[in-house]
Amino acid sequence: MSFFDIDAIRHERLRRFHDYWRGKRRGDALPGRADIDPLEFPWALGFVTLHDVLPDGDFRVRLDATKATDFFGTDLTGTRLSAHRDRDMAGKMVQTLTYVARTRAPLVIDRDFAIQNRYWRYQSLMLPFAADGKNVDMLASVLGYDGGGD
Repeated sequence: MSFFDIDAIRHERLRRFHDYWRGKRRGDALPGRADIDPLEFPWALGFVTLHDVLPDGDFRVRLDATKATDFFGTDLTGTRLSAHRDRDMAGKMVQTLTYVARTRAPLVIDRDFAIQNRYWRYQSLMLPFAADGKNVDMLASVLGYDGGGD
């Protein structure tokens, strides 16, 4: 993992969502789920996935972005990552989400994805949320990808 670098963000939607999230912070306090309103970011709808942080250290996909389900070919809404059939992918997701929850800081991820002999490079912005401003209880990821649909 690496430190957050706003200049590493290639996709305008991710930059805008980061600015939106930062604008919802209250000093050092993180915004909570109640602080965000999807009507305020129509340009990101379909690209935002919400993950609940569970007390046992697992994560549940509260809402999988429709563009992510199209891109990856599966809808994880309601799924605990510990129950994900692709253990390698689930392990990477848990590692990333755990890092963001622990550090309470944004993270930009660049990865490659191959499906049906097509290769994509995608970028995801991970952001922490905390109902009490301190203890991360939800994370949002915003998807950006190269090669159309963005």
